Amino acid sequence: LRNTNFSASTFSTDLGSLARMRATIPASICCILVIIYSLQITPTCGAPLCQTLSPGTVTFTPSQFLVPAGTTCELNPGNYSHTNVDIYGTLLVKTTAGVSNVRLIADQLRVMYGGAISADSLGYPSNAGPGKGASIALGGSHGGSGGCCVSCGIPGEPYDSVFTPSMSGSGGYGSSNAGGGIIYLEASIMFLNGTVSANGQSTTASDSGGGAGGSIFIVADTLSGGGYVSANGGTGTVTTAHGGGGGRVAIYARDRTGWTGVASAYPGMAVPQPARAGAPGTVFLKDTSNNSTVLRVDNNGGNYVGTASGTKTAAVMTFLTDPGIMAYRFDQVIMSRGAQLGVWSPSSSLYIGNLTGAASCVLHSWLNTTLLLDQHNQPACMIYLHTAGAAVLPPAVTLLYDLVVEGPITGLLNILQMGTTSLKFTSTGSINGKPGVYALSQLNITQGAVATITGATVTAQTLLVTEQAKLITTGSSIQAEVMSVLMQGIVHADLLGSTSQQGPGAGLKNPIGAGTGGGHGGNGGNNAGYFVTGVSYDSVFWPILPGSGGGAGQDPGGVGGGTIVLNAQVLTVDGRISADGGIGGQSAGGGSGGAIAIRTRVLEGSGVIRTNGGNCGDPYYSTQSSGGGGGRIALYYEAMGNWTGSIQAWGGAAAAAARYGGPGTVYLEDTLRNYRKLVVDNNGVLPATTTLSSVQGDSGNAYLTETGATSYYFDEIFLRGSAQLAVVSQPVADRAINITAKYLTGDSTGAIHVLNKQLLDFSTSHANQTASVFVYNGGAALSPPMLNLDKTTLSIGGTVSGVTKLNALAGSRLSLLPTGRIGSTQGTFEFDEVRLMHNAAMAVTTGVTTRANVFVSENAATVTGANIAIQATLVHVIGMSSMRADAVGTSMSGTGAGKIVGSYGSGAGHGGNGGDLALNNAGKSYGSVYWPVTPGSGGGNGNSNGGFGGGVINIVAGSFRLDGTLSVNGGPGLGDGGGGASAGSILIQTGDFSGYGLIQANGGSALMSYYSSHPGGGAGGRIAVYSARASSWEGTMQAFGGPANAHTGRYGGCGTIFTKDTTLNTTRLVINNNGVGTYYSTITNPVSDPGGAYLTDGLASYHFDEVNIAGKGQLSLVNSGATTITIAKITGDSSGSLHIPRNVTLNADTYLGSWVPSPLYASIYVYQGGVAKLPSKLSLFNVYLNLQGTAVGLAHVECLQTSKLILGARGNTEGSVPGQFSLNVVDVSQASSTVLETDVALYAGQVTVQQQATLSGGNFFLSTPSLVVGPTAAIHADGMSTNAAAAGPGRGKTDGSVGTGAGHGGNGGGTSQIGRSYGNVYWPVLPGSGSSVPCSFLLPRRRSINLLLKICPRHCLL
Repeated sequence: LRNTNFSASTFSTDLGSLARMRATIPASICCILVIIYSLQITPTCGAPLCQTLSPGTVTFTPSQFLVPAGTTCELNPGNYSHTNVDIYGTLLVKTTAGVSNVRLIADQLRVMYGGAISADSLGYPSNAGPGKGASIALGGSHGGSGGCCVSCGIPGEPYDSVFTPSMSGSGGYGSSNAGGGIIYLEASIMFLNGTVSANGQSTTASDSGGGAGGSIFIVADTLSGGGYVSANGGTGTVTTAHGGGGGRVAIYARDRTGWTGVASAYPGMAVPQPARAGAPGTVFLKDTSNNSTVLRVDNNGGNYVGTASGTKTAAVMTFLTDPGIMAYRFDQVIMSRGAQLGVWSPSSSLYIGNLTGAASCVLHSWLNTTLLLDQHNQPACMIYLHTAGAAVLPPAVTLLYDLVVEGPITGLLNILQMGTTSLKFTSTGSINGKPGVYALSQLNITQGAVATITGATVTAQTLLVTEQAKLITTGSSIQAEVMSVLMQGIVHADLLGSTSQQGPGAGLKNPIGAGTGGGHGGNGGNNAGYFVTGVSYDSVFWPILPGSGGGAGQDPGGVGGGTIVLNAQVLTVDGRISADGGIGGQSAGGGSGGAIAIRTRVLEGSGVIRTNGGNCGDPYYSTQSSGGGGGRIALYYEAMGNWTGSIQAWGGAAAAAARYGGPGTVYLEDTLRNYRKLVVDNNGVLPATTTLSSVQGDSGNAYLTETGATSYYFDEIFLRGSAQLAVVSQPVADRAINITAKYLTGDSTGAIHVLNKQLLDFSTSHANQTASVFVYNGGAALSPPMLNLDKTTLSIGGTVSGVTKLNALAGSRLSLLPTGRIGSTQGTFEFDEVRLMHNAAMAVTTGVTTRANVFVSENAATVTGANIAIQATLVHVIGMSSMRADAVGTSMSGTGAGKIVGSYGSGAGHGGNGGDLALNNAGKSYGSVYWPVTPGSGGGNGNSNGGFGGGVINIVAGSFRLDGTLSVNGGPGLGDGGGGASAGSILIQTGDFSGYGLIQANGGSALMSYYSSHPGGGAGGRIAVYSARASSWEGTMQAFGGPANAHTGRYGGCGTIFTKDTTLNTTRLVINNNGVGTYYSTITNPVSDPGGAYLTDGLASYHFDEVNIAGKGQLSLVNSGATTITIAKITGDSSGSLHIPRNVTLNADTYLGSWVPSPLYASIYVYQGGVAKLPSKLSLFNVYLNLQGTAVGLAHVECLQTSKLILGARGNTEGSVPGQFSLNVVDVSQASSTVLETDVALYAGQVTVQQQATLSGGNFFLSTPSLVVGPTAAIHADGMSTNAAAAGPGRGKTDGSVGTGAGHGGNGGGTSQIGRSYGNVYWPVLPGSGSSVPCSFLLPRRRSINLLLKICPRHCLL
């Protein structure tokens, strides 16, 4: 009605609607309200207007409504108008069906101190209302949601108008939990010094919820007083009862400066925990003098649950739910004590001129609602912009509280984030751009603030992270003109990758219950014996994939690192940029590092950029959990001259019995110089192995895994900190791949591995090689012409081209494998020059030959391998250098392997038989004395394993100088009772042979213990040296047998040392056992007896210009037919022996000519069936000549210096029958002896026995025309009769317990039963008889043995 007079006898209207109109209509037509206020309002329900519920007199007239103190009055629904309303007591306002029918209007309304207008618990009853608690323990809702817990049901939805609240609060779940009612008050003058309340009902029952606060709507021209206005939710007072939500309060006043009271819509508290409070309601204040508005949301410290995520019922919070309102506008919004506020009206907006609040408060925007903050305003609480929400913010915002952006923001250009605040940019949100794009001018994160960017792109002119602030990002891109990470600032994606056992390189739980590490840039660590680990993946040039989770143990594995992408014109890092993997739980593997990709024009600072793998779980609980692999970093830059920081992609640490994760990769590209550098650094942690057994199974290594790549080009590959690098063909295995490294560098601890069908080209690299290279079978490498290995390894199992000169410097290693080559032939390595220096090492494998013009090993360098073959014009092994093939075989293996003999093992044989207690269990001899190329054999196993046999060294040189050591020694027994192994072979062919070094082919020692004292030593090996000029050789050669227990074990036999002067065509054989005598002085069976050296070539004839037998060495032959051994000269130290078995003929008759007495310094044993052609004149010097076979050519024998000549019963001289020896002269002197065995006949032209010498035998015949027996000499057969005790014609007898003497020329002694005389006094030719045995307990012994001599001299001098 505009400018209209209105008159009616009856007028009815909805004063709530009228009040809403009044809030919006111009002041010029407010006169209609004055007319209406003067109308008489009557109730519409027909009930009494008012009833008194307690003693007192209530005045209820149109002019006066008075409730005195101490009186309670109940007002029924209806419309009430009075001139004056004075409340000293209590006025209860009832509602019907939750909707108010009471309107209390007055010119003056006063609620005095102690007075109250109440609609407490007069709203919807329990379990009723639009926001009722519909399930167990839920509080009722109204302006705020009812209380609920995480696991209980969803509370009812908030409802009603924030501007004109007119609905009751909803009841909570249970009984006696009603919501607050409705109060509508209107007066020109209103004095509130008491209380006006519409509180929800509290609950004391378990599993119930408090009622929600109701509605209070106050309209006044002047409002004063200090009273309380409240629409609070009801409290839950037990642990399973949640509070009710706050109601709604709206106060309109032209002047409320005189009012100092409090208006509240607090949530119902939950006492005690774990019950939860409801959410607060709303308090709306409007100054009608200037139309300014204030919205208050005060949580009063309630502990309601959660932050909303998209629906009203998904969280407990306060909502603006006015139906039909599309735009909310508040000059001020005040949020307090943990309040959360959101707009529910779809496609609406919320404008806030001034937002004040606290860090615990949250302002939400969602479901197509737009939040608008005045450009002069700053957020004073957390703002949560949900996916479908939007916001318009001031151009510059200082964040003192959290900001979550899941929807679009416009207007905002500069963000200064300070304090302990959180800023979150998500993939669905935006700032001035499309979803996922955040376009800013400045983003400054400081003073410990935390910003999180997930799956988004952030652009800024300036981006600053400083003062312990953190920028957390994963799956995102950050682009800035100037980006600075300063003063302990952090940009990280730590632990933001795949979770435990997830991701492309996920670690696994191994069979023993421990976790392996996750892989990414490098494989994760694994456990010894379990070659399953997280594998490598992702691009080395632009990594964008997160790290993978570690394998689980008792707890989950570590989480992988996330991803960071940065693009800045100037990037300053004094803090940290990281995407580290997480530490594994108990006995679990670490997660792998993530990915960092950076493009910048200038990089500077002293901070750290890293994607390190996570460490294993606490090693206290498990020694088997492994570290995560390092991640990947790619950095593109134009300048980094002021960069002094660190870039890391290290593998994570492992427990004691497990392995570290492999390093990741760091790719650095100088885009200005077009210089591409790959850095792999494992922080000095040695890998479990330096070779690869399985590309995808080995831990400790970094891999290039570019999908579809057939070539990689790097200007430099830098390997550091024991890093290992290889290439994996993806997705097709064994694809041909070329890797080019213009420079291959490092700190000498790292290595690159070139696998099958791969080619590494580092031909332009520096000569000084500071990174190791392993080329595997099927792989290839192009090398610089000159390589200086500098504490590095070159291992060649494939093809290497280009190198002609190789210098292995201090601590370096050259490894040559039979599948490799340098040149055209597999297994052959052709150089112009090889030099090994300063403890460098060269390792070769059987089937490898090294060829060079010059091969030098010096300054303690070593060459090792099972079969070392060197062919060079010049070979020098000098300065304490060595070539060693010691103990390279296995136990119980080889042609001459030792045997198991009970609890001990016999020694292995080679150049000689192995040592053994028995005669038939020793390892047998084999191999060639002239051309030794056979390895040694393994010792026999006892309680523990036998030793390992020696290998083979074969050197062909124009000139060979040896000042160091060549050795092929057998290894000792490996434990209790293990037999020694035999030595191997050394073959040298050279022109000049010089030096003062050592050549060894010694057998291994037996390992003796208390439990097993019989193991045998290993035999010596074989050495052969062919040289044209050896006059300058002053060194030592050894082929000793291995030692054993001196009393019960047996030494191994010595080996053979053969030398030939190819210029003079002279040969020499040396047999020397280092002064250790074998247990047997004679050889019963030359094929099986232990302790001797043997010729086993199987030849029909052997020829030596000299055989030197010394050091108690023994030499024999193993022959299958008639064999001849020709020795021009036999030398020695009188301790060794030469054994001539059956079917063997010794040709030694040319020794020093036929007329000069030939000295013999080695014993000779000629066995039955053997033949020895000896010089006609032979002088024995402290040696034996034992003739059990045939002696040819020998006429004159001189026994000197305790020598011994034995003429055996089966032996003979040429032309005589067995047992007969014909010699011209036998001269025995100087304590020597000649023994004639029984029935042996010696026919000599002259026999001389003098100087304490003896000639003895049993029943022998001596015929000589000249016999001389000196004063101290003797010829005797004492005790040498063949008649045993109690035997012979005059044998003694037993007389009781006494034995009688034997008789011969006279009777034996005794009382009776004596031995009788016998024999011929003229021609005595019978031996003496034996005495009787006096008792059965005494061993028999020979007694009364007479000397039987048949002497026919022409001249005899006694």
